[in-house]
Amino acid sequence: MAEQRDSGATRLRDERGFALTELLIGTLLALALIGSAVGLFVTSVRSQPRTSDRAGDIGDARVFAESLSRELRQGVTVAIASPSQLEIVTYVKRASCGGTTAGSAIACQVTYTCSSGACTRVAANVDGSAPGPAVQVVAGLADENVFSYSPDAVAPTYVGIRLAIEAAPGEDAITLEDGVALRNPAPEAPPA
Repeated sequence: MAEQRDSGATRLRDERGFALTELLIGTLLALALIGSAVGLFVTSVRSQPRTSDRAGDIGDARVFAESLSRELRQGVTVAIASPSQLEIVTYVKRASCGGTTAGSAIACQVTYTCSSGACTRVAANVDGSAPGPAVQVVAGLADENVFSYSPDAVAPTYVGIRLAIEAAPGEDAITLEDGVALRNPAPEAPPA
């Protein structure tokens, strides 16, 4: 009978469960883990608007670079060539310069001006008359020097585009670069 009591007591000692200190330590670890997860979630929710705005600026810059490249490929002459401004006579699919979209292309004078972190586009008749409204095509730029020219700005045959998107503290800057060779140079004047 004594042997049965000893084996029962041993069995009870093996099945006694967790001590109070073990439960408290486990609870504290679980609370720390839950607190970290909640902190991470709150931080991501707070940064979401800034992330969305930046993603929108990057998307706008990509669309701007693509549409500008398309207009440059159709370009005839570059009238003004500076790092922050480009004026080109190009063909656009419009019913009138600055008007609504049409099926056929007409020649227009298109001016891009970049300043104060944004670029605007104005379309006018080839002679510069009847300019349409200035339309902001991209914002959030860190540098207004967007355009580069090769071999030079006087008679460029290649236009480079560099869009540097502003970066918030702790974020990496993003730069989009593209360039286009002018395919439709204006015909040279015959020698006099």
